[in-house]
Amino acid sequence: MKLCAVIPALVVFAACIDSGTGVLAPKCVDVPASSDVRTWTVDRDNNQPVLTAVWGASGTNAFAVGRGGAILHYDGTAWRAESSGTDIDLHDVWGTAANNVFAVGGKSGFNTGAYYGVILHYDGTAWSNQLMPSAVLDAVWGSSPTDVYVVGSRGTTLLLHYDGATWAEQAGALSPQVLRIWGLSPSDIYAVGSQDTIWHYDGNRWTGQKVAWPGTPGLNFSSLSSAWGSAATNIFAVGTRSVCSLQPCEHAVVARYCGGGSWTGEELREVGFNAVWGSSANDIYVVGDSGMILRRDGTGWVRQPRLTIQALSDVWGTPDGVLFAVGGGVILRGTR
Repeated sequence: MKLCAVIPALVVFAACIDSGTGVLAPKCVDVPASSDVRTWTVDRDNNQPVLTAVWGASGTNAFAVGRGGAILHYDGTAWRAESSGTDIDLHDVWGTAANNVFAVGGKSGFNTGAYYGVILHYDGTAWSNQLMPSAVLDAVWGSSPTDVYVVGSRGTTLLLHYDGATWAEQAGALSPQVLRIWGLSPSDIYAVGSQDTIWHYDGNRWTGQKVAWPGTPGLNFSSLSSAWGSAATNIFAVGTRSVCSLQPCEHAVVARYCGGGSWTGEELREVGFNAVWGSSANDIYVVGDSGMILRRDGTGWVRQPRLTIQALSDVWGTPDGVLFAVGGGVILRGTR
């Protein structure tokens, strides 16, 4: 049986998904639109360092990481550089509290085939090196201080797990390349990446899932770069899909999971999406190329003010209602 996606604002196409089970997957149900409005400002606009990711414990305690081991710390007044102890590019940052923050990254050796990775930890005072695996590490996420995952690549996907004391490699490679990991609980985790990759972990095993996009099956793949959800039956994965065969031509895409094992696919008439984060079902943000920010208010995607032409690579919101978006040398801050 097939399920056709509802088309929200700005969506050009919707995909009919065949779950392969013969049972219709639950239809996605939107929530009433939120009237909340964010006021965005430019916190920082420099050429260096190039920033790739951001995380914050609060609106007055946040971290941005980037190329060359760059780490910037925000104290509610200004962003200040901190020593990371490495010159390896940092790709992601995440924590459980202001005194338990992880940053990961890596690089590959020029013409050597070698991989150099790093996992850094911040204890509230200083950054220390926890691990240097032979891999380029792309993302970090956890459900608690004793349940943290890192994904990366060393030619094949690498999955590491931290139990609060030791990092250990997890058996069974996820493929193709996994770029981001996120979850709702220890038994409800998603990893997304290239070639339409979506993996789900139920606490016992990882299961591959697929999204059928509009157009001719098999000709165009989407690279999914981020995932977030408000509930087990309301998960969003975002990225970019090449829709032209003879020349570069990319559309932003959103895959949405509402239960039943199937994802609905949408193409938006926008440039590529790089990251997604939300505080609730009617307060979801995606950032992308050319300074784009969209907000889903519960029923559709609404453009936010464009304050930069830099590609924004990450977005994060804090429990006290402050948003941060980073990319290039730019840091944007949003408040309600």
